[in-house]
Amino acid sequence: MKDAYEKALEILPQSKATFVIGATDNIAIGVMRAAHELQIEIPDQLSLAGFGGYEITEAVYPRITTVHYPFQESGELAAKILMELILEKEVDLIQTLDNELLIRESTQKNA
Repeated sequence: MKDAYEKALEILPQSKATFVIGATDNIAIGVMRAAHELQIEIPDQLSLAGFGGYEITEAVYPRITTVHYPFQESGELAAKILMELILEKEVDLIQTLDNELLIRESTQKNA
């Protein structure tokens, strides 16, 4: 979060970006803090989203759009696959988990 905040303070003033998506929700929160300090209005001037679905995205304003990712299920699946590989069982090369896009106030549609 701190690194994202510092980098955003450096990059946002010279950027023409209208949308930033952080690899994690914590990165998005760091960018949000920098945007606030730079008086960049979210979502009017900059839409913002994160990835992870952390509860903190509900506690800030505007609430941050995020992709909810099932971390617990992902870890359990990874452990299961690892055990199968150790036991020399065949596993599918491609594994998928459902994600959910939670659209909130930090993003807006452009007309």
